[in-house]
Amino acid sequence: MLAFGLCLPVTWACRKQRVEGEIKGYEYARHGMRSDPEEYYKLERNPEGALILKYTHYEPILKVIKAPDDALAVIDGYVRSARMWNIREMYPNPPYVKDGHMWNLKISYEQGSIYSSGSNNQPSAKIQGAIEAINAYLHGLTDNVTEADIIEYVPYE
Repeated sequence: MLAFGLCLPVTWACRKQRVEGEIKGYEYARHGMRSDPEEYYKLERNPEGALILKYTHYEPILKVIKAPDDALAVIDGYVRSARMWNIREMYPNPPYVKDGHMWNLKISYEQGSIYSSGSNNQPSAKIQGAIEAINAYLHGLTDNVTEADIIEYVPYE
């Protein structure tokens, strides 16, 4: 009964996000006070079916590279181990913080998506740890990328 009472004023924050089927994509953006993202990753299939990673670090231009075929399965493993479908949709800014960092997360499945965002606030340590591990994995894919590895450059929107 007490848990219900605590969730009543913020019902939107207590709802589980339902997903089914195979993972289809991952997108994460983190911004500070600048308009360019501090960190951005988007893993998806292109029209030809190849798995690609669009990414940037502190730049308004995304680099697009081919990703390993198992990259989505790796991410899905983190999602399942942290039970990320329990993430709240929003982590609002604490009232005393006037600047800082904002982030957005979307993980797409055949049926449904996990979506969350925050401003100077983050999910539980377990879920935040999974997000950080996923982003570290994707960042690792960008290490040692050469000009020859880049498929194209696209503007960050």
